[in-house]
Amino acid sequence: MDLLDIIPVWAVMLSASLCLLGLAIFLRFRVIRSVADPNMTNLFQAMFTFFVLLLVGDLLIVDAIGFLIFCGLLIKFQDTKKCGTPIISNGDWVSFCKVFVIVLLILNIYLLTQKGFLLFSEDIGTARLEFYQGWGLFSRLNAVGVGLTVITAATLWYEGHRKQAIAIALFSAYLSLMLGSRSGLLACLFAYGAYLHFSEKHISTKRIMLAGATLGLSSLVIFFVMFGTQFLGAFAYRVVSYADGPIYYFHDHMDRYTDYPPTYMFGELLTDLRLQPNYEGMAASDRPLPLGRFINFHHFGSDTLLVGPNPQLFVESHAAFHWLSIFWYVLVAVIFILLRRKTSTAFSFYLGCSIAGPLLGDATFAGSQVFTVMLILSLVGAFLLIRYVLRQASAGATGKMVKARCNP
Repeated sequence: MDLLDIIPVWAVMLSASLCLLGLAIFLRFRVIRSVADPNMTNLFQAMFTFFVLLLVGDLLIVDAIGFLIFCGLLIKFQDTKKCGTPIISNGDWVSFCKVFVIVLLILNIYLLTQKGFLLFSEDIGTARLEFYQGWGLFSRLNAVGVGLTVITAATLWYEGHRKQAIAIALFSAYLSLMLGSRSGLLACLFAYGAYLHFSEKHISTKRIMLAGATLGLSSLVIFFVMFGTQFLGAFAYRVVSYADGPIYYFHDHMDRYTDYPPTYMFGELLTDLRLQPNYEGMAASDRPLPLGRFINFHHFGSDTLLVGPNPQLFVESHAAFHWLSIFWYVLVAVIFILLRRKTSTAFSFYLGCSIAGPLLGDATFAGSQVFTVMLILSLVGAFLLIRYVLRQASAGATGKMVKARCNP
């Protein structure tokens, strides 16, 4: 049974409308500060899924209560604009990102010579799943690079360095296309939303919406390249598929026989830190099937290694915490709030959002994002240390030259 056999069209339309109303309430109470907020699509997905489950009659009471508590906590502890003095200043971030752009450029030239350009693949849908296999570090750096370079471009633009800003913005667009995401250039808009979160300049919602519409049309072009004349139907199905994992899970009553340990949530992070072997290296008895693939297998009767719907917090709460499922909604809300509030620059805010957003869709991916953020912070730390040593050495050399001139 396909997704559209379960969800009637009227439920999709009504859910989308209620979802937009819910996001408007979040804007009103400053849970998010603009329609370009980095976590906008994550919140849309969770809210859309909630209303779809409610309207088709598959929403359990505990999930209704849990999600309402989640939303209530977000409204109660809405974002503050700043949180103290940043550990890494905005200027240090911009200096690092200028060097990071050069590193990414070199890496992507090498990637291009080895793998080609993703969008030129004959079957882009399949290629985007396989393109970065064995090249995971490139995928991580490109994904986080989109956001960091967009924020850098915006900062340089408003500081008057227009040529640098344009060059870096174009490179950001290239990185987003190299990721093969069907949302395409919209990733750049949501990264810009991180800049707006701390910007003193007021950017009207109409201008943001116009930019979003322009970039959205660019994303539709990607759908056209992938699906030809059927691209509008494919795009609509993509939107409906935001709710696919929980719909299949609860419609088929998988919650009755799903038993995952709470440590499942940290599996990707532990693997990335080499504290446990990867999925293929684990014994069959020790490797729970990823929830997305679990849902696919039990609904469609097939298991595809790289394909599976996002389970979202609705499924993960039941799979890992069972009768204490409401605890997961509260925990996710607390982590979501802290990751967004305890930041002082657009760069740190974006990195926090890169963990907080995936936490709503797939906690294991959020764990993997923790590793990516740790990697970036390590690179920033190394950059600042090297710069400090070079400056000290330069200052010492200058001091010796001055002393030599004064004492011939």
